[in-house]
Amino acid sequence: MFQFIDGILTKLSAYLSLAAAIFSFWALLKIYIQQKKIEAITKRTIDFTDLQNFITENENINSLNPIVLCMSLLPDDRSISIKPHVEQFIKSKFGKELNIEEINMDGIKNADDRIKLIEQLKKKRRELEAKGATEVHLFIAGPVAAGVIIGSVFKNWIPVKLYSSIDSPAFYQYWLTIPKQL
Repeated sequence: MFQFIDGILTKLSAYLSLAAAIFSFWALLKIYIQQKKIEAITKRTIDFTDLQNFITENENINSLNPIVLCMSLLPDDRSISIKPHVEQFIKSKFGKELNIEEINMDGIKNADDRIKLIEQLKKKRRELEAKGATEVHLFIAGPVAAGVIIGSVFKNWIPVKLYSSIDSPAFYQYWLTIPKQL
Protein backbone atom coordinates (compact mmCIF):
# COMPACT_ATOMS: atom_id res chain seq x y z
CA MET A 1 0.00 0.00 0.00
CA PHE A 2 2.82 2.35 0.89
CA GLN A 3 4.52 1.74 -2.48
CA PHE A 4 1.25 2.51 -4.27
CA ILE A 5 0.85 5.87 -2.47
CA ASP A 6 4.54 6.61 -2.95
CA GLY A 7 4.19 5.93 -6.68
CA ILE A 8 1.21 8.25 -6.96
CA LEU A 9 2.97 11.02 -5.01
CA THR A 10 6.08 10.65 -7.16
CA LYS A 11 4.05 10.99 -10.37
CA LEU A 12 2.07 13.90 -8.91
CA SER A 13 5.29 15.59 -7.88
CA ALA A 14 6.71 15.13 -11.38
CA TYR A 15 3.57 16.58 -13.00
CA LEU A 16 3.49 19.54 -10.60
CA SER A 17 7.18 20.21 -11.24
CA LEU A 18 6.57 20.12 -14.99
CA ALA A 19 3.57 22.46 -14.63
CA ALA A 20 5.62 24.87 -12.49
CA ALA A 21 8.45 24.83 -15.05
CA ILE A 22 6.02 25.55 -17.92
CA PHE A 23 4.36 28.35 -15.96
CA SER A 24 7.77 29.85 -15.05
CA PHE A 25 8.87 29.75 -18.68
CA TRP A 26 5.59 31.37 -19.78
CA ALA A 27 5.95 34.14 -17.15
CA LEU A 28 9.57 34.75 -18.18
CA LEU A 29 8.54 34.99 -21.82
CA LYS A 30 5.76 37.49 -20.98
CA ILE A 31 8.18 39.63 -18.95
CA TYR A 32 10.75 39.50 -21.77
CA ILE A 33 8.16 40.58 -24.37
CA GLN A 34 6.93 43.42 -22.12
CA GLN A 35 10.51 44.60 -21.52
CA LYS A 36 11.16 44.67 -25.28
CA LYS A 37 7.99 46.72 -25.83
CA ILE A 38 9.07 49.21 -23.17
CA GLU A 39 12.54 49.49 -24.70
CA ALA A 40 11.04 50.08 -28.15
CA ILE A 41 8.77 52.82 -26.81
CA THR A 42 11.60 54.62 -25.03
CA LYS A 43 13.85 54.43 -28.08
CA ARG A 44 11.13 55.78 -30.36
CA THR A 45 11.56 59.43 -31.16
CA ILE A 46 8.68 61.75 -31.74
CA ASP A 47 8.45 63.04 -35.28
CA PHE A 48 8.43 66.81 -35.04
CA THR A 49 8.10 67.34 -38.78
CA ASP A 50 4.50 68.34 -38.22
CA LEU A 51 5.07 70.31 -35.03
CA GLN A 52 1.86 72.32 -35.32
CA ASN A 53 -0.20 69.13 -35.43
CA PHE A 54 1.67 67.76 -32.40
CA ILE A 55 1.01 71.00 -30.48
CA THR A 56 -2.67 71.03 -31.39
CA GLU A 57 -3.18 67.36 -30.47
CA ASN A 58 -1.63 67.86 -27.04
CA GLU A 59 -3.07 71.26 -26.18
CA ASN A 60 -6.10 69.91 -24.33
CA ILE A 61 -6.47 67.69 -21.31
CA ASN A 62 -5.61 64.20 -22.51
CA SER A 63 -5.69 62.16 -19.33
CA LEU A 64 -7.83 61.37 -16.32
CA ASN A 65 -6.01 63.25 -13.56
CA PRO A 66 -4.37 66.46 -14.82
CA ILE A 67 -2.76 68.74 -12.26
CA VAL A 68 -1.67 72.35 -12.64
CA LEU A 69 1.64 73.46 -11.15
CA CYS A 70 2.20 77.21 -10.66
CA MET A 71 5.71 78.37 -9.87
CA SER A 72 6.60 81.91 -8.90
CA LEU A 73 10.37 82.23 -8.60
CA LEU A 74 10.72 85.99 -9.03
CA PRO A 75 12.54 88.10 -6.45
CA ASP A 76 11.17 90.70 -4.02
CA ASP A 77 7.80 92.30 -4.75
CA ARG A 78 7.38 90.35 -7.99
CA SER A 79 7.34 87.01 -6.14
CA ILE A 80 3.60 87.09 -5.58
CA SER A 81 1.59 83.98 -6.38
CA ILE A 82 0.48 83.53 -9.98
CA LYS A 83 -2.23 81.10 -8.90
CA PRO A 84 -5.19 83.54 -9.24
CA HIS A 85 -4.25 84.35 -12.84
CA VAL A 86 -3.70 80.67 -13.65
CA GLU A 87 -7.05 79.68 -12.09
CA GLN A 88 -8.78 82.25 -14.26
CA PHE A 89 -6.94 81.07 -17.38
CA ILE A 90 -7.64 77.36 -16.71
CA LYS A 91 -11.33 77.99 -16.10
CA SER A 92 -11.66 80.01 -19.32
CA LYS A 93 -9.62 77.54 -21.41
CA PHE A 94 -11.04 74.25 -20.17
CA GLY A 95 -14.36 75.37 -18.70
CA LYS A 96 -13.67 73.72 -15.36
CA GLU A 97 -11.45 73.97 -12.34
CA LEU A 98 -8.40 71.76 -11.98
CA ASN A 99 -6.34 70.87 -8.93
CA ILE A 100 -3.68 73.61 -8.67
CA GLU A 101 -0.42 73.14 -6.79
CA GLU A 102 2.11 75.89 -6.08
CA ILE A 103 5.77 76.47 -5.47
CA ASN A 104 6.63 80.05 -4.52
CA MET A 105 10.11 81.39 -3.76
CA ASP A 106 11.50 84.86 -3.27
CA GLY A 107 13.85 84.58 -6.23
CA ILE A 108 16.78 82.26 -6.83
CA LYS A 109 19.78 84.29 -5.71
CA ASN A 110 22.43 81.73 -4.76
CA ALA A 111 23.35 78.06 -4.55
CA ASP A 112 21.26 77.57 -1.40
CA ASP A 113 18.18 78.81 -3.26
CA ARG A 114 18.89 76.45 -6.16
CA ILE A 115 19.20 73.53 -3.73
CA LYS A 116 15.97 74.62 -2.03
CA LEU A 117 14.24 74.73 -5.44
CA ILE A 118 15.43 71.22 -6.32
CA GLU A 119 14.27 69.90 -2.93
CA GLN A 120 10.85 71.54 -3.37
CA LEU A 121 10.55 70.13 -6.91
CA LYS A 122 11.39 66.62 -5.75
CA LYS A 123 8.92 66.90 -2.89
CA LYS A 124 6.22 68.23 -5.23
CA ARG A 125 6.87 65.43 -7.72
CA ARG A 126 6.42 62.84 -4.95
CA GLU A 127 3.19 64.56 -3.87
CA LEU A 128 1.87 64.61 -7.43
CA GLU A 129 2.77 60.95 -7.91
CA ALA A 130 0.90 60.14 -4.68
CA LYS A 131 -2.14 62.01 -6.04
CA GLY A 132 -1.95 59.98 -9.25
CA ALA A 133 -1.18 62.90 -11.57
CA THR A 134 -1.34 61.85 -15.21
CA GLU A 135 -0.20 65.14 -16.75
CA VAL A 136 1.12 68.45 -15.44
CA HIS A 137 0.15 71.86 -16.79
CA LEU A 138 3.18 73.97 -15.85
CA PHE A 139 3.14 77.75 -15.39
CA ILE A 140 6.43 79.41 -14.40
CA ALA A 141 7.22 83.00 -13.50
CA GLY A 142 10.96 83.08 -13.02
CA PRO A 143 14.37 82.78 -14.63
CA VAL A 144 14.83 80.64 -17.71
CA ALA A 145 17.54 78.63 -15.97
CA ALA A 146 14.92 77.42 -13.49
CA GLY A 147 13.21 75.69 -16.41
CA VAL A 148 16.32 73.59 -16.95
CA ILE A 149 16.29 72.57 -13.29
CA ILE A 150 12.58 71.73 -13.48
CA GLY A 151 13.20 69.68 -16.62
CA SER A 152 15.96 67.70 -14.94
CA VAL A 153 13.75 66.84 -11.95
CA PHE A 154 10.64 66.05 -14.05
CA LYS A 155 12.54 64.23 -16.81
CA ASN A 156 10.72 61.38 -18.54
CA TRP A 157 8.02 61.30 -15.88
CA ILE A 158 4.57 62.18 -17.23
CA PRO A 159 3.61 64.62 -20.00
CA VAL A 160 4.37 68.19 -18.92
CA LYS A 161 2.46 70.93 -20.74
CA LEU A 162 4.24 74.28 -20.83
CA TYR A 163 2.49 77.64 -20.78
CA SER A 164 3.97 81.10 -21.19
CA SER A 165 2.54 84.45 -20.20
CA ILE A 166 1.83 86.88 -23.00
CA ASP A 167 1.96 90.64 -22.48
CA SER A 168 0.95 90.35 -18.83
CA PRO A 169 0.81 87.68 -16.12
CA ALA A 170 -2.95 87.39 -16.60
CA PHE A 171 -2.73 86.02 -20.17
CA TYR A 172 -1.17 82.68 -21.02
CA GLN A 173 -0.53 80.68 -24.13
CA TYR A 174 0.04 76.96 -24.41
CA TRP A 175 3.44 76.34 -25.97
CA LEU A 176 4.28 72.68 -26.10
CA THR A 177 3.95 69.33 -24.35
CA ILE A 178 7.13 67.62 -23.23
CA PRO A 179 6.03 64.01 -23.73
CA LYS A 180 6.99 61.17 -21.43
CA GLN A 181 9.48 59.81 -23.95
CA LEU A 182 11.51 61.85 -26.37
